[in-house]
Amino acid sequence: MSSVNEMSGLSETAAPLRPALRFSLRTLLLAMLLVGLACAIVSFEYQQHIRWRYIPLADAVTTFNRLAENDPVGRIQAPLTAAEVTAAIRRQLPTVAREDARAHDILARIAPTGMIPRNARLHSMTTYSTGAAVRPVWWINLDISTDDSTGLGFGLRIREGLSGGAGSAPSVASGGKD
Repeated sequence: MSSVNEMSGLSETAAPLRPALRFSLRTLLLAMLLVGLACAIVSFEYQQHIRWRYIPLADAVTTFNRLAENDPVGRIQAPLTAAEVTAAIRRQLPTVAREDARAHDILARIAPTGMIPRNARLHSMTTYSTGAAVRPVWWINLDISTDDSTGLGFGLRIREGLSGGAGSAPSVASGGKD
């Protein structure tokens, strides 16, 4: 009498056509746990990287305003706001895109995120020299680094006005390369 394998044409020593993959529920849960843990670690590391490279725009504005309070011209000016910085960036982005693509990319991330590169600097200028004369001004600039290896950057004018006090209406000028 012949066996079932002989009837099907298979010998008892022949390897099965497909190896059966068998996982227990415990193995699947462990694999899912490891994938979830890996995702959590990557997310945490990314957030730490962002915190290391960027700071909140509101913190930079607060620091700028504290310094301006101690400046003879700055103390009579209206305080800077994060909304004013964001509005100036958005208004000038088309011009920046034509002048410096890297600066455009950096500035375009500031408005929606409210975060500015750690090496960016908000600062004021209180005088402007035309050669023969020195003019009192109140200019607020945002300087960003566009090339970490050379230190070259891009300056964006946030507020431009005469140093006549809070009553003088600020205007936004276009940015320019350093």
